Amino acid sequence: MRQAQMGCPMLLRTIRSRLLGLVVAAVFPFFAVICIGLWSQLRDDQNQALERALDEARLLAIQIDDHIGSLENLLTGLSRAVSTRLADADANNALLRQVKEELPDYISNILLFAPDGSNIGISWNSDRRFYAGDRAYFQQVIAGQRLAIGDVIRTKLTGEWVVTLASPVKDQTGRLRAVIAIGTKLDRFQDALRTQTLPAGSIVRIINEKGIVVAQSENGPRVDRPQS
Repeated sequence: MRQAQMGCPMLLRTIRSRLLGLVVAAVFPFFAVICIGLWSQLRDDQNQALERALDEARLLAIQIDDHIGSLENLLTGLSRAVSTRLADADANNALLRQVKEELPDYISNILLFAPDGSNIGISWNSDRRFYAGDRAYFQQVIAGQRLAIGDVIRTKLTGEWVVTLASPVKDQTGRLRAVIAIGTKLDRFQDALRTQTLPAGSIVRIINEKGIVVAQSENGPRVDRPQS
């Protein structure tokens, strides 16, 4: 009888251990399914965020490409209207000032340079003649580039951040006679980067072929840029 009484607690403990094992065996697969489900959801969220980012980047690229294309067309038209003769510098000044007045506010300046870098046309009233021989965009055009995009600089005239585009002015034989350049305010690019559709914490940057940040969204880290 005593052995039977002693055997009962042991039997109960054995039964409880087996039941606990069955419960653990049943719960663990369920827990694993929950973990896999959460991981799958996280991966889907990441994929969707990446897709949104890529879509937004494509739209931004189209906007920026359109803006640069418009400036390139403007440069082409101006290259046919200006004179490459130093004696016609005053006439170029008058023409460029008139054109500048009719353009949107994001156009900072228009400049015309002789092949030696000396200025033969300027869109603002100034006795100071701007020399471009040491500018990267000027050197690129002289080297044969059809459209050159310069570094972002802060102009001494207005204190604004500007990026300059330049293209050649050629005669009927295809010989380079001058370089015409147009400055567009960086705010124009910054406006395109103000988007609400990207995930929180996203940073959008426009980077040139040298790896220099031309513009970035306002929530990005501060980037120092050179001054002119």
